[in-house]
Amino acid sequence: MKNSMKPDHRSRTISLHAAVLLLAWMPSISLGETFPDTTENIHLGLTFDYGMPKHDLTPLAGRVDYIWGASPDFKGRAVPSMHHYMPFERDAKRDTLAWLQANHPDWIVYQADRKTVAWSFGSTHSVPIDITNPEVVAYQLQEAAEFLARPVADRTCPTGIAFDNLGFRNSWHRAGHFDRQGNWVPLFAGTGVAKDPLYEQAVAAWSQNVRQHFKEHFPGKTISINFTYQPAVTEAPQRTLMDNADFILWEGGFSWGGSKALESRFITDAKWQDRVQWLESLNQQGKPFFIVNEVKAAGHDAITPAQVQWVLANYLLVKGAHSYMSIYPYDPVADKQFYGGFNDRPEYHAAIGHAVSPRQTFQNAQRRDYSNGLVLVNPSGTNTVAVTLPRPYADLYGKTFTQITLEPASGVVLLNRK
Repeated sequence: MKNSMKPDHRSRTISLHAAVLLLAWMPSISLGETFPDTTENIHLGLTFDYGMPKHDLTPLAGRVDYIWGASPDFKGRAVPSMHHYMPFERDAKRDTLAWLQANHPDWIVYQADRKTVAWSFGSTHSVPIDITNPEVVAYQLQEAAEFLARPVADRTCPTGIAFDNLGFRNSWHRAGHFDRQGNWVPLFAGTGVAKDPLYEQAVAAWSQNVRQHFKEHFPGKTISINFTYQPAVTEAPQRTLMDNADFILWEGGFSWGGSKALESRFITDAKWQDRVQWLESLNQQGKPFFIVNEVKAAGHDAITPAQVQWVLANYLLVKGAHSYMSIYPYDPVADKQFYGGFNDRPEYHAAIGHAVSPRQTFQNAQRRDYSNGLVLVNPSGTNTVAVTLPRPYADLYGKTFTQITLEPASGVVLLNRK
């Protein structure tokens, strides 16, 4: 088939991207009213709610502050803030390729061989669609409108839309689509390399289109994105994307998302530093975030105290005014996630109070002081750190310490002794 281009369509994408780089993020809503304050103690989020019987959120009252990917059929008024789920560049309404082939064949994105559909995550569900096409964006926003326009009994729900799997690595080798006359329309390099400038521009422009639509049509509603900052990717489009979001979900978390492909249990060293500085920059902007931590375990009961301590210590090290966390097991043998339900832990109820210092280096560890304790993290993947404490503290299991040894990739939450 012969090549063809959409010069008008592509030029709109690029010029719009250039324009949004001039914008600075300002909250479009009152964060205090939309997202619960997390200044004191530990605050939990939930990733999806499909594990709650009959989508009844009542058991979560006083335990969970936020749900990312809430069902449209949720019941109860227990959770103050939630975002409804939508995939970013996949068809959220219909899983079947056949429907799009029959109705919108020009929306389907293929790899560079012009034959292979550019599926995500090796799955043949949720068809990849062309985010540079205004009709596609309108189609996505119509689904958002259908959810957000539903009458609700109180202001607690829904908060807005949670867009999933945004990023700037063209990992699924998306290259182009066919127009309705059967001509090939190239979109991106489609090679899977770290930097694909046309793809980066398209993602940034998509975010600005959605941001503008929310301002005009969904005032008071917010945009959440599942996104991880990547230093290897061009900085400007990543900043544009974050500027156009009200809320960031970091799904990889300090546990590397439990990935079976990685030998390391946790994120460490330079990558740890990159992520911590990124989260601290979100705090400086007043941007809420939710850290999802999947640790390698066969189930909730198999999660170890060391895994819990690592996650909680890191969360408390970077926690801001609207910061949430969760811990889930991930079974690498069965490749099984445990999203959707809530599993309470005694450690979540630690009364550590509020932060009274920023993160700081202390005897080769990272330290942050709280009104009723402190947290220590050793982010090194290789070095053990010995720390002499300024006075006796008790860990979350009742053991008292005046000195503590932190193995590589470990953390501890310590409380003032009564």
